[in-house]
Amino acid sequence: WTLTEVLFSGLMGKDVFLRSPWHQLRHPLIFYYGHVACLYINKFRVAGLLKEGVNEYMEQIMETGVDEMSWDDLSKNEMEWPELREVTEYRRTVYNIVKDVILNGNWSFPIKIDDP
Repeated sequence: WTLTEVLFSGLMGKDVFLRSPWHQLRHPLIFYYGHVACLYINKFRVAGLLKEGVNEYMEQIMETGVDEMSWDDLSKNEMEWPELREVTEYRRTVYNIVKDVILNGNWSFPIKIDDP
């Protein structure tokens, strides 16, 4: 988690997060900033550790990376991405959920393949 924060803290200005790459083959950086947090929420839901998501819109647009299909290449950078402050707040909320699950989960050791 911290590595992502350190990497993205080096970007200067909000527009850098929202700018599409020149080659148009990847999402803007705002996607990658929110992607890992979204994966935590989706995996926690699949594992039964959470009943609901945090923000359905964020979890929908940030769950899937770049697809190799040509139809995906045509429109991925035309959408309106959330503001940096919204994604930052989403990440903070998810961080607190992940921390709570880790610290307060009903864990038994050793962890087995059937454990969430």
